[in-house]
Amino acid sequence: MTYEEVPGEAPKVPPGSGPWARVRHWLQVIEAPVVWAALAIGVSTLGWAGLNMIETPYSLERPGPVVDVQAVVEPAPRLRHGALYLTTVMLTPAHAREWVISYFDPKSLMVPRDELQPRTLTPSQYARMTAQMMDESKTVAKVVALRAAGYPVAISGQGAQVQDLLEGSLASGHLMSGDIVVKVGDTPIQTATDLVAATSAYKPGDSMPVTVRRGAGTEEVKVPLGAYPDNPKRARIGIAVLTHVFAFETPVTVTIKTDDIGGSSAGLMFALGIYQGITGTDLTGGHRVAGTGTLTIEGKVGGVSGVRMKVFGAEAAGAELFLVPMENLAEAQAASTKVRVEAVATFDDALRVVRALAAG
Repeated sequence: MTYEEVPGEAPKVPPGSGPWARVRHWLQVIEAPVVWAALAIGVSTLGWAGLNMIETPYSLERPGPVVDVQAVVEPAPRLRHGALYLTTVMLTPAHAREWVISYFDPKSLMVPRDELQPRTLTPSQYARMTAQMMDESKTVAKVVALRAAGYPVAISGQGAQVQDLLEGSLASGHLMSGDIVVKVGDTPIQTATDLVAATSAYKPGDSMPVTVRRGAGTEEVKVPLGAYPDNPKRARIGIAVLTHVFAFETPVTVTIKTDDIGGSSAGLMFALGIYQGITGTDLTGGHRVAGTGTLTIEGKVGGVSGVRMKVFGAEAAGAELFLVPMENLAEAQAASTKVRVEAVATFDDALRVVRALAAG
Protein backbone atom coordinates (compact mmCIF):
# COMPACT_ATOMS: atom_id res chain seq x y z
CA MET A 1 0.00 0.00 0.00
CA THR A 2 1.28 3.47 -0.86
CA TYR A 3 0.12 6.14 1.48
CA GLU A 4 0.46 9.78 2.28
CA GLU A 5 -0.93 10.15 5.78
CA VAL A 6 -3.63 11.22 8.17
CA PRO A 7 -3.52 15.06 8.22
CA GLY A 8 -0.86 16.03 10.72
CA GLU A 9 -1.21 12.74 12.57
CA ALA A 10 0.81 10.29 10.56
CA PRO A 11 3.42 7.56 10.84
CA LYS A 12 6.51 8.66 12.72
CA VAL A 13 10.26 8.32 12.34
CA PRO A 14 12.64 8.22 15.30
CA PRO A 15 14.29 11.51 16.37
CA GLY A 16 17.35 12.21 14.26
CA SER A 17 18.76 10.11 11.45
CA GLY A 18 22.17 9.07 12.75
CA PRO A 19 23.25 5.64 14.01
CA TRP A 20 22.42 6.36 17.64
CA ALA A 21 18.86 7.25 16.66
CA ARG A 22 18.51 3.89 14.94
CA VAL A 23 20.04 2.10 17.96
CA ARG A 24 17.55 3.79 20.30
CA HIS A 25 14.71 2.88 17.98
CA TRP A 26 15.93 -0.71 17.74
CA LEU A 27 16.13 -1.03 21.52
CA GLN A 28 12.56 0.22 21.77
CA VAL A 29 11.38 -2.19 19.09
CA ILE A 30 12.98 -5.30 20.59
CA GLU A 31 11.11 -4.67 23.81
CA ALA A 32 8.00 -5.97 22.02
CA PRO A 33 7.72 -9.41 23.67
CA VAL A 34 5.49 -10.94 21.01
CA VAL A 35 7.94 -10.19 18.21
CA TRP A 36 10.96 -11.17 20.29
CA ALA A 37 9.45 -14.53 21.20
CA ALA A 38 8.36 -15.19 17.63
CA LEU A 39 11.85 -14.34 16.37
CA ALA A 40 13.52 -16.76 18.77
CA ILE A 41 11.10 -19.57 17.95
CA GLY A 42 11.31 -18.91 14.22
CA VAL A 43 15.11 -19.01 14.07
CA SER A 44 15.32 -22.20 16.14
CA THR A 45 12.59 -24.13 14.31
CA LEU A 46 12.32 -22.71 10.81
CA GLY A 47 15.70 -21.19 10.10
CA TRP A 48 16.43 -17.78 8.59
CA ALA A 49 14.24 -18.25 5.52
CA GLY A 50 11.37 -19.41 7.69
CA LEU A 51 11.14 -16.00 9.34
CA ASN A 52 9.17 -14.85 6.29
CA MET A 53 6.31 -16.96 7.63
CA ILE A 54 6.10 -15.12 10.96
CA GLU A 55 3.97 -11.99 11.09
CA THR A 56 4.75 -9.08 13.42
CA PRO A 57 2.60 -6.19 14.72
CA TYR A 58 4.72 -3.81 12.62
CA SER A 59 4.66 -2.33 9.13
CA LEU A 60 7.75 -1.69 7.04
CA GLU A 61 8.07 1.92 5.89
CA ARG A 62 10.19 2.61 2.80
CA PRO A 63 10.47 5.26 0.07
CA GLY A 64 7.50 4.95 -2.25
CA PRO A 65 7.20 5.81 -5.94
CA VAL A 66 7.29 9.41 -7.12
CA VAL A 67 4.59 10.63 -9.50
CA ASP A 68 5.00 13.51 -11.94
CA VAL A 69 1.79 15.47 -11.43
CA GLN A 70 2.17 16.93 -14.92
CA ALA A 71 1.12 13.51 -16.21
CA VAL A 72 -1.99 13.12 -14.04
CA VAL A 73 -3.52 16.61 -14.15
CA GLU A 74 -6.02 17.83 -16.75
CA PRO A 75 -5.79 20.34 -18.33
CA ALA A 76 -2.24 19.18 -18.98
CA PRO A 77 0.59 21.71 -19.42
CA ARG A 78 1.18 22.83 -22.99
CA LEU A 79 4.90 22.24 -22.69
CA ARG A 80 5.88 19.41 -20.39
CA HIS A 81 9.45 20.02 -19.31
CA GLY A 82 11.22 18.80 -16.22
CA ALA A 83 9.04 17.27 -13.52
CA LEU A 84 6.81 18.13 -10.57
CA TYR A 85 7.06 15.03 -8.39
CA LEU A 86 4.72 14.20 -5.55
CA THR A 87 6.50 11.88 -3.14
CA THR A 88 5.08 8.93 -1.22
CA VAL A 89 5.94 6.36 1.40
CA MET A 90 5.43 2.63 0.86
CA LEU A 91 3.96 0.51 3.65
CA THR A 92 3.97 -3.28 3.67
CA PRO A 93 3.24 -5.81 6.43
CA ALA A 94 6.49 -6.71 8.18
CA HIS A 95 7.43 -10.33 8.73
CA ALA A 96 10.13 -11.30 11.19
CA ARG A 97 12.89 -11.43 8.58
CA GLU A 98 12.15 -7.89 7.38
CA TRP A 99 11.93 -6.83 11.01
CA VAL A 100 15.58 -7.84 11.47
CA ILE A 101 16.87 -6.55 8.12
CA SER A 102 15.31 -3.11 8.66
CA TYR A 103 17.80 -2.38 11.44
CA PHE A 104 20.67 -2.49 8.96
CA ASP A 105 18.89 -0.52 6.22
CA PRO A 106 18.85 3.26 6.83
CA LYS A 107 16.18 3.66 4.15
CA SER A 108 13.58 1.56 5.93
CA LEU A 109 11.81 1.80 9.27
CA MET A 110 9.60 -0.46 11.36
CA VAL A 111 6.44 1.32 12.52
CA PRO A 112 3.94 -0.17 15.00
CA ARG A 113 0.75 -0.80 13.07
CA ASP A 114 -1.34 0.84 15.79
CA GLU A 115 0.41 4.15 15.06
CA LEU A 116 -0.77 4.00 11.45
CA GLN A 117 -4.26 2.59 11.66
CA PRO A 118 -6.76 3.06 14.50
CA ARG A 119 -7.59 -0.30 16.04
CA THR A 120 -11.31 0.24 15.49
CA LEU A 121 -10.89 0.43 11.70
CA THR A 122 -10.49 -2.59 9.46
CA PRO A 123 -7.87 -2.40 6.69
CA SER A 124 -10.60 -1.74 4.11
CA GLN A 125 -12.14 1.00 6.26
CA TYR A 126 -8.74 2.61 6.74
CA ALA A 127 -8.08 2.44 2.99
CA ARG A 128 -11.40 4.17 2.31
CA MET A 129 -10.57 6.88 4.84
CA THR A 130 -7.16 7.62 3.31
CA ALA A 131 -8.76 7.65 -0.15
CA GLN A 132 -11.22 10.27 1.10
CA MET A 133 -8.32 12.27 2.46
CA MET A 134 -6.65 12.14 -0.95
CA ASP A 135 -9.87 13.32 -2.62
CA GLU A 136 -10.07 16.21 -0.19
CA SER A 137 -6.45 17.20 -0.81
CA LYS A 138 -7.19 17.27 -4.55
CA THR A 139 -10.19 19.53 -3.98
CA VAL A 140 -8.20 21.95 -1.83
CA ALA A 141 -5.38 21.97 -4.39
CA LYS A 142 -7.85 22.86 -7.15
CA VAL A 143 -9.26 25.74 -5.09
CA VAL A 144 -5.82 27.14 -4.22
CA ALA A 145 -4.42 26.84 -7.75
CA LEU A 146 -7.50 28.29 -9.45
CA ARG A 147 -7.58 31.25 -7.06
CA ALA A 148 -3.87 31.87 -7.63
CA ALA A 149 -4.58 31.91 -11.37
CA GLY A 150 -7.32 34.51 -10.89
CA TYR A 151 -10.45 32.33 -11.11
CA PRO A 152 -13.36 32.86 -8.71
CA VAL A 153 -14.04 29.80 -6.54
CA ALA A 154 -16.94 29.37 -4.12
CA ILE A 155 -16.30 26.84 -1.34
CA SER A 156 -18.13 25.40 1.62
CA GLY A 157 -17.15 23.13 4.50
CA GLN A 158 -18.88 22.45 7.79
CA GLY A 159 -15.95 21.55 10.01
CA ALA A 160 -13.45 18.76 10.64
CA GLN A 161 -15.05 15.48 11.66
CA VAL A 162 -13.17 13.14 13.99
CA GLN A 163 -12.98 9.68 12.44
CA ASP A 164 -11.04 8.02 15.24
CA LEU A 165 -8.38 8.53 17.89
CA LEU A 166 -4.88 7.21 17.30
CA GLU A 167 -3.07 4.96 19.76
CA GLY A 168 -1.86 6.96 22.78
CA SER A 169 -3.73 10.14 21.87
CA LEU A 170 -4.05 12.62 24.73
CA ALA A 171 -7.38 13.66 23.22
CA SER A 172 -8.95 10.46 24.56
CA GLY A 173 -11.76 11.42 26.93
CA HIS A 174 -11.99 14.89 25.39
CA LEU A 175 -12.83 14.16 21.75
CA MET A 176 -14.68 11.17 20.31
CA SER A 177 -15.48 9.69 16.92
CA GLY A 178 -18.19 11.68 15.19
CA ASP A 179 -17.34 15.02 16.82
CA ILE A 180 -17.23 17.88 14.32
CA VAL A 181 -14.67 20.54 15.21
CA VAL A 182 -16.00 23.95 14.18
CA LYS A 183 -13.66 26.27 16.10
CA VAL A 184 -10.22 26.34 17.69
CA GLY A 185 -10.27 29.28 20.07
CA ASP A 186 -11.82 32.05 17.98
CA THR A 187 -10.66 30.56 14.67
CA PRO A 188 -13.43 29.01 12.54
CA ILE A 189 -12.67 25.53 11.21
CA GLN A 190 -14.13 24.66 7.80
CA THR A 191 -11.88 21.79 6.77
CA ALA A 192 -9.57 19.14 8.18
CA THR A 193 -6.53 21.06 6.98
CA ASP A 194 -7.83 24.15 8.81
CA LEU A 195 -7.69 22.11 12.02
CA VAL A 196 -4.12 20.99 11.33
CA ALA A 197 -3.08 24.59 10.67
CA ALA A 198 -4.78 25.85 13.83
CA THR A 199 -3.06 23.20 15.93
CA SER A 200 0.36 24.33 14.70
CA ALA A 201 -0.09 27.60 16.63
CA TYR A 202 0.09 25.65 19.91
CA LYS A 203 2.90 23.81 21.68
CA PRO A 204 3.06 20.28 23.08
CA GLY A 205 1.65 20.32 26.59
CA ASP A 206 -0.83 23.10 25.82
CA SER A 207 -4.56 22.63 26.25
CA MET A 208 -6.22 23.75 23.04
CA PRO A 209 -9.75 25.24 23.30
CA VAL A 210 -11.98 23.45 20.81
CA THR A 211 -15.66 23.90 19.95
CA VAL A 212 -17.33 20.76 18.66
CA ARG A 213 -20.74 19.78 17.38
CA ARG A 214 -21.63 16.60 19.24
CA GLY A 215 -24.97 15.04 18.48
CA ALA A 216 -27.63 17.75 18.52
CA GLY A 217 -25.61 20.17 20.66
CA THR A 218 -22.39 22.17 20.74
CA GLU A 219 -19.70 21.78 23.39
CA GLU A 220 -16.47 23.53 24.27
CA VAL A 221 -13.63 21.27 25.38
CA LYS A 222 -9.97 21.70 26.30
CA VAL A 223 -7.87 19.20 24.37
CA PRO A 224 -4.37 18.40 25.72
CA LEU A 225 -1.75 18.25 23.00
CA GLY A 226 1.05 15.75 22.65
CA ALA A 227 4.23 15.92 20.58
CA TYR A 228 5.64 14.13 17.57
CA PRO A 229 8.53 11.73 18.25
CA ASP A 230 10.35 13.09 15.19
CA ASN A 231 9.68 16.72 16.11
CA PRO A 232 9.18 17.28 19.86
CA LYS A 233 8.38 20.95 19.29
CA ARG A 234 5.43 20.19 17.03
CA ALA A 235 2.03 19.74 18.70
CA ARG A 236 -0.39 17.03 17.67
CA ILE A 237 -3.91 16.05 18.68
CA GLY A 238 -3.64 12.39 17.75
CA ILE A 239 -6.83 12.02 15.72
CA ALA A 240 -7.86 11.03 12.20
CA VAL A 241 -10.08 13.69 10.64
CA LEU A 242 -11.94 14.44 7.41
CA THR A 243 -13.77 17.55 6.27
CA HIS A 244 -17.50 17.39 6.95
CA VAL A 245 -19.55 18.20 3.80
CA PHE A 246 -16.88 19.82 1.64
CA ALA A 247 -17.87 21.29 -1.75
CA PHE A 248 -16.69 23.92 -4.23
CA GLU A 249 -17.82 25.55 -7.46
CA THR A 250 -15.58 26.87 -10.23
CA PRO A 251 -15.98 27.77 -13.91
CA VAL A 252 -13.02 25.54 -14.87
CA THR A 253 -13.05 21.75 -14.79
CA VAL A 254 -9.89 20.19 -13.36
CA THR A 255 -9.26 16.47 -12.96
CA ILE A 256 -6.48 14.58 -11.18
CA LYS A 257 -6.03 10.86 -11.76
CA THR A 258 -4.08 8.88 -9.17
CA ASP A 259 -4.34 5.24 -8.10
CA ASP A 260 -3.34 3.45 -4.90
CA ILE A 261 -2.24 6.61 -3.10
CA GLY A 262 -4.01 7.86 0.01
CA GLY A 263 -3.67 10.72 2.45
CA SER A 264 -3.37 14.48 2.25
CA SER A 265 0.26 15.48 1.84
CA ALA A 266 0.26 15.73 -1.97
CA GLY A 267 -1.80 18.93 -1.87
CA LEU A 268 1.11 21.29 -2.51
CA MET A 269 2.42 19.40 -5.54
CA PHE A 270 -1.07 18.91 -6.96
CA ALA A 271 -1.64 22.66 -6.77
CA LEU A 272 1.61 23.41 -8.60
CA GLY A 273 0.67 20.99 -11.37
CA ILE A 274 -2.84 22.41 -11.68
CA TYR A 275 -1.55 25.99 -11.75
CA GLN A 276 0.91 25.14 -14.52
CA GLY A 277 -1.79 23.41 -16.56
CA ILE A 278 -4.47 26.11 -16.36
CA THR A 279 -2.08 29.04 -16.86
CA GLY A 280 -0.07 27.45 -19.66
CA THR A 281 3.20 28.44 -17.99
CA ASP A 282 6.37 26.37 -17.73
CA LEU A 283 7.08 26.52 -14.01
CA THR A 284 10.07 24.18 -13.86
CA GLY A 285 12.11 25.45 -16.79
CA GLY A 286 13.17 21.86 -17.43
CA HIS A 287 14.22 21.16 -13.83
CA ARG A 288 13.02 18.30 -11.66
CA VAL A 289 11.15 19.51 -8.59
CA ALA A 290 9.80 17.24 -5.85
CA GLY A 291 7.96 18.03 -2.65
CA THR A 292 5.40 17.32 0.01
CA GLY A 293 2.96 19.31 2.11
CA THR A 294 -0.69 19.67 2.94
CA LEU A 295 -2.61 22.75 1.84
CA THR A 296 -5.33 24.77 3.51
CA ILE A 297 -7.99 26.63 1.57
CA GLU A 298 -6.04 29.83 2.29
CA GLY A 299 -2.95 28.38 0.62
CA LYS A 300 -0.95 27.66 3.78
CA VAL A 301 1.42 24.70 3.60
CA GLY A 302 1.11 22.30 6.53
CA GLY A 303 3.44 19.76 8.08
CA VAL A 304 3.53 16.08 7.17
CA SER A 305 5.25 12.88 8.26
CA GLY A 306 7.40 10.39 6.42
CA VAL A 307 9.61 13.23 5.16
CA ARG A 308 12.86 11.27 5.44
CA MET A 309 11.57 8.50 3.17
CA LYS A 310 10.19 11.07 0.74
CA VAL A 311 13.57 12.78 0.46
CA PHE A 312 15.16 9.41 -0.31
CA GLY A 313 12.56 8.84 -3.03
CA ALA A 314 13.07 12.30 -4.51
CA GLU A 315 16.83 11.83 -4.70
CA ALA A 316 16.43 8.44 -6.37
CA ALA A 317 14.27 10.14 -9.03
CA GLY A 318 16.95 12.75 -9.70
CA ALA A 319 15.11 15.73 -8.21
CA GLU A 320 17.13 18.93 -7.95
CA LEU A 321 14.80 20.73 -5.53
CA PHE A 322 12.67 19.39 -2.68
CA LEU A 323 9.86 21.59 -1.32
CA VAL A 324 8.95 20.94 2.30
CA PRO A 325 6.74 22.57 4.97
CA MET A 326 8.59 24.91 7.34
CA GLU A 327 8.16 22.59 10.32
CA ASN A 328 9.72 19.66 8.45
CA LEU A 329 12.81 21.54 7.25
CA ALA A 330 15.30 20.10 9.75
CA GLU A 331 14.21 16.52 9.09
CA ALA A 332 14.44 16.97 5.32
CA GLN A 333 17.87 18.59 5.53
CA ALA A 334 19.15 15.77 7.74
CA ALA A 335 18.00 13.17 5.19
CA SER A 336 19.25 14.99 2.10
CA THR A 337 22.57 14.03 0.57
CA LYS A 338 22.30 15.85 -2.77
CA VAL A 339 18.86 17.41 -3.36
CA ARG A 340 18.47 21.07 -2.43
CA VAL A 341 15.82 21.51 0.28
CA GLU A 342 13.64 24.63 0.48
CA ALA A 343 10.99 25.27 3.14
CA VAL A 344 7.78 27.03 2.12
CA ALA A 345 4.97 28.42 4.28
CA THR A 346 2.45 29.14 1.52
CA PHE A 347 1.59 28.18 -2.04
CA ASP A 348 2.83 31.59 -3.17
CA ASP A 349 6.19 30.80 -1.54
CA ALA A 350 6.35 27.57 -3.52
CA LEU A 351 5.60 29.38 -6.79
CA ARG A 352 8.35 31.88 -6.04
CA VAL A 353 10.96 29.21 -5.23
CA VAL A 354 10.18 27.11 -8.32
CA ARG A 355 10.19 30.16 -10.59
CA ALA A 356 13.56 31.22 -9.20
CA LEU A 357 14.97 27.78 -10.01
CA ALA A 358 13.60 27.98 -13.55
CA ALA A 359 15.08 31.45 -14.02
CA GLY A 360 18.51 30.16 -13.06
